[in-house]
Amino acid sequence: MRKKILGFTAAAFVLTMSTGITAFAGSWKEDAIGRYYENDDGSRPVYAGWFTDPADGAVYAMDPDGYTMPNSNMGSFRTDDMGRRIDKTEEDLKRENERKAELAKRPSPAKKQAAADIAADAATAGTSRAATGTLRSTFQAEMEAFMNKILLQVQDKRTETTIRTAGTENNTEITYGFQNPDGYVFITSSIWKTSKSTAANYKEQAFEMSYHFDSAVADIEAYNEAYNQLMVAALGETTGPAVLDYIQTERNSGHTSFDKTGATDSGNTYTVKYRDGLVSLAIVCSEVDPTASSAQEQAAEEAAQEAPQEQTPASSVILAGTPKEENAQ
Repeated sequence: MRKKILGFTAAAFVLTMSTGITAFAGSWKEDAIGRYYENDDGSRPVYAGWFTDPADGAVYAMDPDGYTMPNSNMGSFRTDDMGRRIDKTEEDLKRENERKAELAKRPSPAKKQAAADIAADAATAGTSRAATGTLRSTFQAEMEAFMNKILLQVQDKRTETTIRTAGTENNTEITYGFQNPDGYVFITSSIWKTSKSTAANYKEQAFEMSYHFDSAVADIEAYNEAYNQLMVAALGETTGPAVLDYIQTERNSGHTSFDKTGATDSGNTYTVKYRDGLVSLAIVCSEVDPTASSAQEQAAEEAAQEAPQEQTPASSVILAGTPKEENAQ
């Protein structure tokens, strides 16, 4: 039996329930409230999350009562007038960046974080391969951009679309990855937002990732490349390749358990653990801004106040990307 990725089991369960294709046959129905999907036994397959229609593979956003959510913004996506998931347009992204820039101009605690986000997006849009920040909030903004860029590239290269994208995003974490049809998340990367050590959900690690070698049911080379790129992004263009070589050398020597610690190119601290094919990386930043957490919270609050009022599900489940054939629905 394959070992589950420690630290991400709960997220994997949520994602499996929220994004998986239902095993029950059923049909679409509509009442005075809206449109919903009903199984043959009278139950509804999903509440507050994504639902994949088993008939045509279209992905729908569902509210907490099980109704479709037409014309809504959902994390990295939006929905059409039927509630089907589609990518945000360039105009959508432009408006979001303009809102970020406006927040950055305001004399509020969110200014520093918003500016870091914009700077990171601009940096990673070029030729940079690694994050350089030592301040927790700056490093995390850079890594979030890398996570999106790298994992979206993987979905364009893959041929087996039964491997699903998986992720969660809320006030305390951002997690992106991929899972096999059986629900096993074999590659994942996470940012732990809370920077106050006194907070109940505080984690010292600013960034973590895990990869289980050879566990993907297909397109292993594409996922190996994503693993390599994420390691370099987090560790640096010198330390990253060196650590990757060390891991592969130990694997080739038949070692099934080993650890490695050290400093990244920028001076952050890293810990690598390897257990029976599962490698994990954790980064602790050398600088922690004690106001970062409150800045992030205020930035989110200000963005919510400026955004149009719209219905959103109670679930925090999002996806890092969606297959091209799903976008075409």
